[in-house]
Amino acid sequence: PVSFVAPEWAWDLTFNTTNLQARKRVENTYRSGTWWHENRNTVDDLWDPEAARDGLLRVGISYWNWIKNHSNMAELAAHRKLIPLPITSARRETRRLVGEHILTETEVMKATLFEDRVCYGGWGLDVHHPDAIFSTEGPFDYNAWVPMYSIPFRSLYSKNIPNLLFAGRNISVSHVALGSVRVQGTTGVMGQAVGTAAAMCVANGLDPHGLYEHNLSDLQQQLLKDDQFILGVRNEDPADLALTAAVRASSELSPSYSAWNVISGMARILEEETHMWASDTSGTPQWLELEWEEEAALNSIYLTFDTDLNDKNRHTENLPDTQRMPPECVRDYRVQIREKGMWKTVAEVKGNFQRRRIHRFATCETDGVRIEVEATNGDPSARVYEVRCYHE
Repeated sequence: PVSFVAPEWAWDLTFNTTNLQARKRVENTYRSGTWWHENRNTVDDLWDPEAARDGLLRVGISYWNWIKNHSNMAELAAHRKLIPLPITSARRETRRLVGEHILTETEVMKATLFEDRVCYGGWGLDVHHPDAIFSTEGPFDYNAWVPMYSIPFRSLYSKNIPNLLFAGRNISVSHVALGSVRVQGTTGVMGQAVGTAAAMCVANGLDPHGLYEHNLSDLQQQLLKDDQFILGVRNEDPADLALTAAVRASSELSPSYSAWNVISGMARILEEETHMWASDTSGTPQWLELEWEEEAALNSIYLTFDTDLNDKNRHTENLPDTQRMPPECVRDYRVQIREKGMWKTVAEVKGNFQRRRIHRFATCETDGVRIEVEATNGDPSARVYEVRCYHE
């Protein structure tokens, strides 16, 4: 057993014992800290960051004192001692920049479909209580469910600084809407949108507003090509030869898993629409073919497989290699093109676990592409979301 004597400057949290013990997941917090170990909102993260950091250290030590000496977990924590304390602050909000559009919580809740949408969010509107760990009302001010919603490009560049793009927790968004857009999955897709926009601004000699005015569709289509998901926007890339192909497959799991889905223009499950080809459950090998009436030059094939993105609970880092790959994902496959009536292999892959694979090869004149699936990572059906074909 290890005792703990709190320093004299520790907060006294015993007044909050009943509330703390009622909080969700509190029963495991004798092992580590949790997200509601926060300063009060009167602490200024932006202009007084050292005080904010010191305040969080004080909160952590005060909470440990409560665990060891006052909580109903004291017995569980008897043989534990405090070892690591983080010395950097996790800042939810310091400053927000003003863009040509300020995304609000009303637009998030209504899932407003912006014409200039370039990414999406879906985390709940969770706003922490201003009293943080000292709250007697629970850790949330409120925590509302939201549907999947779109984020407009105009919220990702400055209203009055011509050459400034931004992504992350500083975007043009209201304080309450930030409670949803702030999470890493959402800020990550903002980053992809902004990085792509910056490259297109340079390539076209435009500032972000000019890109919004003149090249918005090009930006959306490039993002889709790079496997960004944009609500309600389909692949309409005129350079994608696959969109003009006839498609057939060795088998289909059901009509909703038709081979045609690989050129439907979408590459995610959306409600009842699968947007995916899946073979029957007889096992592999299975094949998928695209065919054109006339030969065309081709040197790039983009494939999108099913890695079960709809499973929000999939955590694989602690699983053995034999279990960590999504079973739905195609594992072993080959890509072939048809030249003068003969199939020619241009790519062969073993051990795949990735959703997106791009295969480039010497330019060929072809009237057909064939994807042969030899094995999956466990699922009896071969599954492909999308096939794109280019001469780049």
